[in-house]
Amino acid sequence: MNKQIIEQKKKQVYSTDILDSIQSLAIALDAKDSCTGRHSNRVSEYAYILAKKVSLDLQEVEWVRLAAVMHDIGKIGIPESILCKQGKLTRDEYEVMKKHPVIGAKILKPIKPLEKVATLVLYHHEYWNGAGYPQGLSKEDIPIGARIVSIVDAYQAMISNRPYRPALPFEEVINKLRAGKEKQWEPDLIELFIKIVS
Repeated sequence: MNKQIIEQKKKQVYSTDILDSIQSLAIALDAKDSCTGRHSNRVSEYAYILAKKVSLDLQEVEWVRLAAVMHDIGKIGIPESILCKQGKLTRDEYEVMKKHPVIGAKILKPIKPLEKVATLVLYHHEYWNGAGYPQGLSKEDIPIGARIVSIVDAYQAMISNRPYRPALPFEEVINKLRAGKEKQWEPDLIELFIKIVS
């Protein structure tokens, strides 16, 4: 009996240490990418709500929340000159930027309890129609958690000031989300998310 209690306590401490490490990495990312501020935390709030609305189990909801916090951690490996560029990225700069999901997954994957989170981070820029990156997955081949993070990430980016443009009006953001159905995002998830934010 005592052994079980000790093992449970060890797991709780280990989980707390992992969560503290994740929070530290997110803070480090926000410090490096000063142009987007608390983007990751805001994405995690809506991703958590959307994950609960689609009836994922509690463990999956937590993986989605953590993936949302860490979705851009790979930007640590992207030069600040690209992250905060005032104008449009060149083709070469965009190719560098597209590496951040792979870098993020490589950072997280060695942490055993975060393997599922690493997968969601890896695929959060895949498109419903297969035109995304890094692997060109489509539809249900994209884990639902990554689909959730993708929608919320895009929404949060559109409603926020960026180095290259001011925040977009809410109605325009909703129109852009709807225009991306069947292309970038799963139609049912988009409509559910729009209900959440409206």
